[in-house]
Amino acid sequence: MQPIFLTGFMGAGKTTVGCLLADMLCLQFVDTDRLIEEELGMSIAEIFVKNSNDFFREAENKILRRLAARRDTVIATGGGMPCYENNLEIIKSCGTSFYIKWKQKDLFHRLKIDGVEKRPLLAGKTDREFANFIARELKKRKTFYEQADCIVCGEDDEIIARKIALHFRPLVTKS
Repeated sequence: MQPIFLTGFMGAGKTTVGCLLADMLCLQFVDTDRLIEEELGMSIAEIFVKNSNDFFREAENKILRRLAARRDTVIATGGGMPCYENNLEIIKSCGTSFYIKWKQKDLFHRLKIDGVEKRPLLAGKTDREFANFIARELKKRKTFYEQADCIVCGEDDEIIARKIALHFRPLVTKS
C-alpha cells in the first residue's frame, strides 16, 4: 500500500489520528515533525529559534523525499509542509492524502488546550493575535490543503480516523 499522508493545520490532530489510523489498518506510523526533531536533536521550537524558517522547510522536504518511498505507512505531515517547496507534488504523486479540516474557532480551542508554548509560530501571541494568525494562515494554506485526495471534517479524532480507514477497509456488513 502506498503511504497515507495526513495534512492540515497545526492542532488538527494529524498525529493522534495518524496513530489511531495506523493501528486500525495495521500500518506503521511516522510524524514528520518528530522525525525532524530526532534527526536534528532539537525541538521544533528550538529549530525555529536557532535557525531560519527556510532551514526548517528544507529539513521537511528532505524527510518527505525519504518517506515518500515507504509503503504501508501513515505519515502525519507538519502543518505547513504541503505549502512549501514541491512537497504537495511529492505527496500527491506518492500516496493518498487526507486534509483534516476544522473550523477556525475549533482550531483555536484545540491549540489553546494543547498549549501554544510548543508551537513556535504561536509563541507570545495574545488571543486576538492568535486568532488572527490562524485565520490568516488558513486562508494562505487553503489552496494547498484542499488539493488533498479527500477532505475529512473535524469532529473527533477517533471518528476522523475511522472515516479515513473506511477508504482502505470497507465496512463489512452481515447479510
